[in-house]
Amino acid sequence: MFKLSLKLPFSFVTVSSYAKQLILDNNPTARVTIAHPGVNLEVFRPRREILDDNKKRVMIILRGQKQKGDDIALEVLKTVSKKIPVHAIIVGGKGLVKKYAKTIGIDFPHTVFSYLDDETLSKLYSSADAFLHTSYVESFGLPPLEAMACGTPVVMTDNKGSRDYAVHGYNALVSQPGDVKSLAENLIKVLQDDKLRERLIENGLETAKRFTWSSTVDKFEKALKEES
Repeated sequence: MFKLSLKLPFSFVTVSSYAKQLILDNNPTARVTIAHPGVNLEVFRPRREILDDNKKRVMIILRGQKQKGDDIALEVLKTVSKKIPVHAIIVGGKGLVKKYAKTIGIDFPHTVFSYLDDETLSKLYSSADAFLHTSYVESFGLPPLEAMACGTPVVMTDNKGSRDYAVHGYNALVSQPGDVKSLAENLIKVLQDDKLRERLIENGLETAKRFTWSSTVDKFEKALKEES
């Protein structure tokens, strides 16, 4: 049904180059405009907190869907925690985390946060030494961009939709989906290499500035006017 809908004689507004290509693969003559999602920079901004213990804090978001790579994120943290002390900031349902604790195992220190507003989410991003994002595929993938806006270095997978903003070695360290070894190595680099961290933070902040809701509205409005 989804692929059939892409063949209809519509003009499309979508969120990324990956999503645009998906439409064109099914409808080569379609008119497609990209209007990237935006980040509210008044909310998602650096709020760096100095914490007393020696553990590195790594934030993850668990969704409970296979394509989100929850199991990969947990396996990465299990691998890294055997080499350096980490404390995981887990955003997700408590029931889901309990399920993973039984099926995958969560043998590292962690704190669970559920049902958050954007203000609290921003504070959690800012309190983390790194944000780990392990999706297999996203139409855009907003959380890594939110983390960048909060001044938090990002370790993530190439989930296709994020290619419009995530550049390996510039504003994130990017691995292939499902590659626990590479993700763990990249996470350790970010947690231990201060110069790398600062470079990713600086470039991530600059990247986030390009993705505002004002820009999104302008592109969407332009697409509508062209069809009127």
